[in-house]
Amino acid sequence: MAKLREPSEEIAYRIMDEVGFDNRLTGYRMHPRLGPTPANLYSFEEIAAFLEDPMSQVDYDELFEWMRDVMDDQELAGKIKTETQTSKSPLKKNINIRRLMEQRLIQCKRVV
Repeated sequence: MAKLREPSEEIAYRIMDEVGFDNRLTGYRMHPRLGPTPANLYSFEEIAAFLEDPMSQVDYDELFEWMRDVMDDQELAGKIKTETQTSKSPLKKNINIRRLMEQRLIQCKRVV
């Protein structure tokens, strides 16, 4: 897994904060009888935790754009884009992206 550089203080504070309704990300949990159930996600940490569930799914292009435009973390956005283009399995994408996000979260907690 790729190593991320330490984030700036500005990015770290943004990542540790919640976003407003207009900037939320919608994920989906797959349910055997109900099908995809939407979940509104309002923070970086909430998205990382959401991806721990093997039955969860986010639109990877939306996650890339959210990371790039809302969090303004160009480096992590680029790594997410690379991961979505190289991993074949949705489960492997979730795992690898979650690991990248957890790595960034640990870094941000040290900065903040």
